[in-house]
Amino acid sequence: MFPLLTPSRQALLKRVLAQRTRYLTVVLEEAYQAHNAGAVVRSCEAFGLQEVYVIDKYHRTESAWQLSRGAAKWVNINVYEGGGEGRQQCWESLKQKGYQVVVATPHQAQKDLASFVPTQRTAFWFGSEKKGISTDILQKAEGYLHIPIYGFVESFNVSVAVALVLQAMVDKIRQLPDCPWPLNPEEQNALMLEWTEKSLPNGPKLRAYYETQVLSEKS
Repeated sequence: MFPLLTPSRQALLKRVLAQRTRYLTVVLEEAYQAHNAGAVVRSCEAFGLQEVYVIDKYHRTESAWQLSRGAAKWVNINVYEGGGEGRQQCWESLKQKGYQVVVATPHQAQKDLASFVPTQRTAFWFGSEKKGISTDILQKAEGYLHIPIYGFVESFNVSVAVALVLQAMVDKIRQLPDCPWPLNPEEQNALMLEWTEKSLPNGPKLRAYYETQVLSEKS
């Protein structure tokens, strides 16, 4: 890694990297409000998730990331077009990476938040504010998760629901014996380089200079 960060900045990046995970991820399906999508990404980053999946029907992506207050800079956001084809592409990508898909819904729930334990890689799928989760995803989901509600409303705002689920699940995976939730060394090294670039003005140019000039002179 090119040595252009201060020691305190390097220590911060390493500390955050040690808490990062791809064991859990979140899918946000067709969020209508950009501020909700931005808040979801912010929660995912805060709880240490490195991957987020977004099905973007309303073209809210750019404004949503601006509303994430910088969180979008530090996570990998996988964006798919809205509609059935985008949902299917997202589903197939998750399955190729070994995720079980669990939908968060007040209906058809098999597990509540307290009793569900993610004993394998899990993608939590959240629906849009207006329509909820699409029927095709509800039909083929491998689990259903219910967040208890004690008032008159039927469901939480989607960004609140994501934060509640992640707070519970991130705590649980850290308590599971031998759970492989941390990133492996190769993933951490790759992210360290990526985050170093993002931490510096003209980061990509500085990295290219360091690799072509400094390293070549040392060899």
